[in-house]
Amino acid sequence: MSENRKYENVLEVIPDKNVTSFTKWYNSMRRPIREFHLKNIVRKSVEVGFTEGVRILVNENGMSCLSLGRASSVFHLACEYGQIEIVKFLLTLDICDNFFQRVNFINMDGLAIAAEKRNESLFNVLLASGKFDMENMPFEKVPRLFNALERGEKDLAIFFIQRGANVKSVGVSTKLGPISSLCISAMKIPSITVELLKRGGNATDVHEKTGKSVLQLAIESSADRCTVKDILSYGANIGLKDKHGNTALSSLKAIGQLYGILDAGVSVTEMENTFKFSTLGFVVEHSHAGEAVQFFLEKGANVNFYDEIKGNLLIRAVKSQYSSEKDVLVLLKHGADPHQKNCDGYTALQIFCKSKIGSPWKTALHLLEYGAKPIGCLNDVVNKALTTDECRPLVEKLLQCGADPNEECGSYESILSTAIRRKLEIAEELINHGASTNIKSCDVTSPLSYACRLGTHDQEFKNLRALLKCPTNLNYSEFQAHVDAVVRNTTETFQQSGNQRILTFDLRGVFYLLAAGFDFTPKESRPQPHQFDDFDDDYNRFDDYDYDDEYQEEEDYDSDRQEMIFDTSADEWVPIWW
Repeated sequence: MSENRKYENVLEVIPDKNVTSFTKWYNSMRRPIREFHLKNIVRKSVEVGFTEGVRILVNENGMSCLSLGRASSVFHLACEYGQIEIVKFLLTLDICDNFFQRVNFINMDGLAIAAEKRNESLFNVLLASGKFDMENMPFEKVPRLFNALERGEKDLAIFFIQRGANVKSVGVSTKLGPISSLCISAMKIPSITVELLKRGGNATDVHEKTGKSVLQLAIESSADRCTVKDILSYGANIGLKDKHGNTALSSLKAIGQLYGILDAGVSVTEMENTFKFSTLGFVVEHSHAGEAVQFFLEKGANVNFYDEIKGNLLIRAVKSQYSSEKDVLVLLKHGADPHQKNCDGYTALQIFCKSKIGSPWKTALHLLEYGAKPIGCLNDVVNKALTTDECRPLVEKLLQCGADPNEECGSYESILSTAIRRKLEIAEELINHGASTNIKSCDVTSPLSYACRLGTHDQEFKNLRALLKCPTNLNYSEFQAHVDAVVRNTTETFQQSGNQRILTFDLRGVFYLLAAGFDFTPKESRPQPHQFDDFDDDYNRFDDYDYDDEYQEEEDYDSDRQEMIFDTSADEWVPIWW
């Protein structure tokens, strides 16, 4: 029979734990046994808990067969599989303590393995042997509790805490430097920090490298409401500052933590007056229930608390994605000042109009109702609004409150031009409140030019009609351009059978322009244009020309140019051709 077959027979009888069969096939193998075969036989015996088989192997091959590699041994394997009887046998052998205290490839000795497996029986056997230190890892002298906390292993840490591990132990972390078990617990597993405090931990511990307290570390690690309350109840100092001057209050992550501080007996007034922390400011900038703002106001929060960096409370509420228009209204009802400005000189209303268009505009309406000035807001609303329905109520309210419709935009384009260009149907409202129809943009484009380009985007020609109701400067060349623009932008193509196509355009826009630009009354009854005096035939004698003062200012005036002007002194403005 081949050696491989004998080896396979040995492996087959090991699970039966039959000493006779094992001895028979094992003794039949040729000596010396191959190292690979021997290690696999040992490994198989340990996995199934064949203690007698391990004893036979050790008696014949000595301690050398107990090593399974540089970072593993039969002892580690027995602990992994919870083979307590094999562990007890190994502990009786005359082997140096280093063999048992050696760590495996994941830096764990037998006691750590037993703790991780939550194998109390094995854990107690190992402790009773006297070969293991409950407090420190072998060789490294790192507290076992600290090691578990640093790795974030909550259950293992609790296992050590419940068995009396020293909660005041201090370890050294590569990144954190010297740090107590309590501080690293607050940083890594804040939910069990209170367990350490119950067993004698010091709530005033501070991380040496950062100067942060246990409370601040726990808050930064998103400790829940109960944990924050309990840490404070054990004497933590809420006002303790770290090396950057920050306190636990400035590190708050969620409103639940703020409630935890209140639960511990720290008042809203104390937080605001003593520690200069706005509770309402924190609430409006974080996710909160609808009644939270009212709750903190009733607890004494200062509605006009001012922060040099973030501004006043109303500004913080307007800027926050978590604050609703109801929150803003509650603040205003309790006396929040809508005129306060931030460090950049903007009020809450101006900030809303610059950045929050698209969100419910009722916030801006509330601010206007409580006296906010509309200065510098109309331009931003028109520039940022996506639809007419989105901005019309706010535009109307701003105009009613005194907003200037002739404010200059950043691009030197009038608000009226911007509204028409962005296809917002608010031209009539702007014109009714004094918007000039003759202000041109920096590229010499007038509101009327924009209106003529809308085409199918303004099917009822609302913007064009609104503009043509007003006196508008219009020369002949511009008039032609407007007609061309209306025709071009309202033209649509329809495919007929074959290669035939039909082009159509909406004549109404042209009619509106013609009605505004032509006078169909008889020529003799029209108002006569200004008559020029005769001038000398000598074209070099310019001093003899008797021009109207209005046209003397135009150096390049072309007397052959056709131009329309409007007589606005009449009861109705009348276009005059000349």
